[in-house]
Amino acid sequence: MKIKLTYFVLILLILNSFCFAQQVFPYLELKNDEDFEKIDAISVDNKFDFHHLLGNLATKLIYKNNTNEEIPAQFIYPYQTNQNLVELKVWVDEKLIEIKSKSIIEIRKELKTIDASTLFKNQKNNQFLKVDLGKIPANAKIKVELKIVKIVLENQLNYQLTFPELITKRTESFTQINRWNSNLSGFPKNINSKIHLSGNFPISKIETELKFVKENEKNYLIQTSVKKIPKIQYSYASDQIKTGIETFTENGCDYILGTIEPSKNVVDYNSPREFLFVIDASGSMMNEPIEVAKNLMNQLLPNLKETDKFNVLIYSTKNDLLFKEAQFPTKENIEIALNKINQQNGIGEKLLDEAIEQFQKNLFDKNYKRIIAIISDGKMNLNESVYNSLRNYSKDTQFITLGIGKELDYKAMNFISLATGSTPITLNEMSEFQSKINQFKTAILQSSIYHLKVQSSQINLNETFPKNFNIYLAQQSVHFVSKDCNARYPKKLEVIGTKSNQNYTQNFEIKQANKSEFTEAIKFYWAKQKIDFLLKDEQRCGEMCIKDGRYRKEIEKIGTTYNISTPYNLLIQQWYYENLNNDYDSDDDGVMDLEDECPYVKGSRFGNGCPEAILNEEKIGNYVQDYSNYLMETVEFNFDKAEIRTIDFQKLNEVVAIMKRNPTLHFIIEGHTDAVGTAIYNVDLAQRRANSVLNYLAEKGLNKNRFSVESKGFSDLKHKECNPATNCIDWKNFENRRVRFRVKK
Repeated sequence: MKIKLTYFVLILLILNSFCFAQQVFPYLELKNDEDFEKIDAISVDNKFDFHHLLGNLATKLIYKNNTNEEIPAQFIYPYQTNQNLVELKVWVDEKLIEIKSKSIIEIRKELKTIDASTLFKNQKNNQFLKVDLGKIPANAKIKVELKIVKIVLENQLNYQLTFPELITKRTESFTQINRWNSNLSGFPKNINSKIHLSGNFPISKIETELKFVKENEKNYLIQTSVKKIPKIQYSYASDQIKTGIETFTENGCDYILGTIEPSKNVVDYNSPREFLFVIDASGSMMNEPIEVAKNLMNQLLPNLKETDKFNVLIYSTKNDLLFKEAQFPTKENIEIALNKINQQNGIGEKLLDEAIEQFQKNLFDKNYKRIIAIISDGKMNLNESVYNSLRNYSKDTQFITLGIGKELDYKAMNFISLATGSTPITLNEMSEFQSKINQFKTAILQSSIYHLKVQSSQINLNETFPKNFNIYLAQQSVHFVSKDCNARYPKKLEVIGTKSNQNYTQNFEIKQANKSEFTEAIKFYWAKQKIDFLLKDEQRCGEMCIKDGRYRKEIEKIGTTYNISTPYNLLIQQWYYENLNNDYDSDDDGVMDLEDECPYVKGSRFGNGCPEAILNEEKIGNYVQDYSNYLMETVEFNFDKAEIRTIDFQKLNEVVAIMKRNPTLHFIIEGHTDAVGTAIYNVDLAQRRANSVLNYLAEKGLNKNRFSVESKGFSDLKHKECNPATNCIDWKNFENRRVRFRVKK
C-alpha cells in the first residue's frame, strides 16, 4: 500500500555526488504529517576516522516514540557509489533488525513459489535500501547503528571531506534542504561528532573552519557539536616523494593499502617527456567531436615544456605520422602540427586498432618518458591480439585517453583501461564538457614523474589493483591495494619509481599479522577494485563468458563475503524478501544496474541511465522535460508575484542550456499558483508567471515559437491538501507557486 511519508534524517559524510540528483541522506520514514511530532530525534553520535584515501564512518541515532500509539516506520539508507554499508542494525526496543548481502540465485531458490524476475523488475528507487521496522510500539526507543566505509574524494589539495547540513525531519514532498535549520522543531537534542585525521606520514596542511587539535605529526583530532556545514581539505605533501603502507591480517590473508604522495618540489617535474598524440579524424568524428579535438590540440601544444618532444599520428583515410621522429615544441614545429590538425574534417574509415598497430612501430627516445595521448571515439576491432600487444606495450608507456564522439564506444574504453592500466576520461554530456577537457589537459601537462612498480618475492601480487599496478605518478596521489594469503612472515614489498635520470625505491617489511582500525575500509577498497576489474574483463571477454558464469561466480562470492551489493548480489533485510535492493552502479551515474538501460555508460536518471547524447528521438523529449522540471523544483514565486527571483536565474540558465542542445523540441510552459484568492484571479496570475519564464528563455536566445503557455491556476497543486491554503504551513503554499514544462508530443 502506498502511504504518505515523513523523514528523519541523520548526518553523514557524503563525499561524492551524482551530478543530476540531489544528495539524499539516510532517514527514518514515517507514515504521515500527523506522526511528525510523535517521534523525537534524541541524539546523533558520529565517529569519523580518515587515513589517506579511506575513512570509517560510525553513526548512532536514538529516536523515541513519545505517544501511546503504534507508529509504522522504515529506515532508509541511500546508496553512495564510493561507500559501503558494513553494518546496519536497528533496535526497536529489544527487537534487532539487520541487513545482509545474498546472491540473486540463492534468493530465487528461497523464493520458490514467487516469480522472482517480476519481483526484481518491480523494485522502484532501488538505490535506496529500505529496512521495514514494522510498527513502533508506544513509548519505544529506536536505536540505529551504522558503520560505513568510504573512499575519500580527491581534489587539488589531495583529499576533501564535505559534510551535508544536519536535518532531522522533513516530509516526503519537502525537498528544499536549505530551509531547515537547528531552530526548527525536531532537531536532535544532542549532536556529537569526533573526527580523526591520520596517515602513514605527517599531514602537511588542513584547511577548515574547525579547530583541530594536533596530537602529533600524523594525528589530528576534533570533538564538535557543529550544526553548520564544515568542509575539510587536507594533504600530506612534502619536498620529497613519500610512500606508506597500511596492512592488516584477516583469516590468514594480508590486505595491503599503499599510498604514494608526490613531491611538491617543482624540480621533480622536469623529467623530459616524449608525447605521441593519436588523433581520430575518421568519419565517426565528423562535426563537433573533431572540432573539440582540434581546439584541444590548439590549447595543448603551445603549453608543452621546452624540454619535451612531441609527434602527432592522425588516422582517417590513412595513418599519417606528422614527423619522421619526435620534435621539440618550437614555434615552427607547433605551427606545422596545428596547420595539419586544423585541416581535418572527419572523413575515412580507419579504426583505432590500426593506429595502435602503427604507433607500436614508432621509435621513441629511451632517455625520455614515453606518453601516448589518444583522442578518439574508440571505434576499433576488439580482439585478443590487439589487447595483448597493447598490454605489453603499456609496460613502458603512459597512456592518457579522452573518449569523445557521437557514438562513443564504451566497450573500447573499457578495453583500453584493462590493457593499459589507465582510466580513460570519457566525455558524453555537454554539461561535463569543460571539466572533462580541463581534466585531460591537466593529465597531459602534469604527466609522469615516475613510472611506478610494486614487486615482491614473498607476496603474490596477482591480487593487486589497479591490476598489476602498472601506473604513473604525476602531481596527484597514487594508491594501490593488494591481498596475499601466504601466511609466512616476514614479507617484503618494494615500491620502485623509475625516472629518465633517476630511480626512487622504498622497501617495506610485514613482520607479522597486523590489526588495523581501517580493516573494513581496506577490504571494501580491494573488493570494489576487483569487482570493477572483473566486470570490465567479463564485458571484454564477451557473451560466452557471461553465459558460462565464470566471472559471475567470483563476483557473487566477493559480494557475499564482503557484504557488498554487486550486479549479482542483493542487500536484503533478513527474512524479508519483499524488500530487495540491488544498489550496484557499474558506471557511477546514480542509476542502479537493475534499472539502468545503459549500465556501462555514465548517464542520468532522466535518461534511464543513458546519456543525453545517445537518446533516440522517442526518448529525448521526456529527458529534456524531466531534467528541466528537476531544475525547476526550486524555481518558485513570492506571494501574489509573477517576477522571477534573482536566486533562480542560475537554474533557468541551466534549462536554457539543455534546450539549446535540443533545438527541435517544443514545450508547453505551465503556470501554477497556490489556492489563495479566486480561481479567475489565479488563472491570470499563473499566466503571468508562465510568461515571465517564457520571456526569460527568449532573452537568453531561445526561439519563442518553440513554446506555448498554459495557465493552471490552482487546479493542479503540488500539495493537493493545500486547498484551502489555510490547511498548510507557508512552505507548502510556496512550493505550489511554480512553473513546469511539458513536452509537446
